[in-house]
Amino acid sequence: MIEKLFQLPGLFNGCHIYLAGVGATYTFGTSKLTKTDVVTLIRSGNGLVLSREPDPESIPPGEQTVPYHASCSSSLAKCSHYIVYRMGKDEPKLKYNMAHIKSLSIQWLFDCMESFSLREPV
Repeated sequence: MIEKLFQLPGLFNGCHIYLAGVGATYTFGTSKLTKTDVVTLIRSGNGLVLSREPDPESIPPGEQTVPYHASCSSSLAKCSHYIVYRMGKDEPKLKYNMAHIKSLSIQWLFDCMESFSLREPV
């Protein structure tokens, strides 16, 4: 709603997000969200949900975007692809921390929604 008021791009504008773990449910505060719910939230923020895990060595030029809501000094300033996972059984063995692709927990995604900014990963 804030983005519409000030005519700003959605929170996840410029973000390509892959949700690791099929058929998962996620806990956000006291709410239980399905993967479909999370996809809807990402798309509502103008994010692009990927059906396949991105290949860090082969990001198409058209997908090399810059997220609008990341601070210029943030490690996310040039990150276009995000692999979001649940801690535990869906956690990937290989996690990326490259300038253009990051592996982050679902909690990071929810924290971003609460603050309406792409927060620096912890």
